[in-house]
Amino acid sequence: MILQKRVNMKKTIKTVCCLLCVMCLLTVGGYGCGARQRTIIFREHLDDVVLKLDGEAIALRETALYVAYQERSIQEQALLYDPKDPNAYWNTHMNGRFIRLWAREEAMNQAIHDLILYQEACEMGMELTQEERDYARSKGEDFWSDMETYGQTQLGISKEEWLEDVQRMAIAQKYQELLAAMDAVPLEDYDTAGIAYEKMLEKHEYKIITRVWEGITMGRVTYEY
Repeated sequence: MILQKRVNMKKTIKTVCCLLCVMCLLTVGGYGCGARQRTIIFREHLDDVVLKLDGEAIALRETALYVAYQERSIQEQALLYDPKDPNAYWNTHMNGRFIRLWAREEAMNQAIHDLILYQEACEMGMELTQEERDYARSKGEDFWSDMETYGQTQLGISKEEWLEDVQRMAIAQKYQELLAAMDAVPLEDYDTAGIAYEKMLEKHEYKIITRVWEGITMGRVTYEY
């Protein structure tokens, strides 16, 4: 009788293990037993909320500029690494992390940084001079043209929206320069990893909506492989 119970118990354990394996195999295409995130097409989710900053909902479209800039920066390195297969570089590790994941984190960090600085700049009435506006627009138009039709289409926002974002970035940068000058510290102290900025960030509340943001595959938003 005891022997029969042991046999039944072994069968039960084996059945449970098989069911768990089947569940993992069924979900691997989506979340891989909870470990993988579904991939989304950037241009199709522009109005999805990707960040909540100090109670304000920030849509994915407001990160487009930072995604494109970060992709360009990494892509330049990728072409040096392997001109024939730049995608290979995106899949390499840096400090124990995939370049692709690090780039996505950096894009979000810069977006949060500029949103905070831009808001504070507006509160104090800061504006760009005509010369600064013209310079920012020129640089923005050059970058937009360099993305070519594929990159522009995949990013999903209009050229006008892009140029408005560039102007906001320029104001954030101008405010950063002012803060550094007033505190008599290097400009880098107010970069995303800077000591002064980290103290500033502590005064703000933010939450990244990971189900949206982690669905972005950096290196494949404005580039095609």
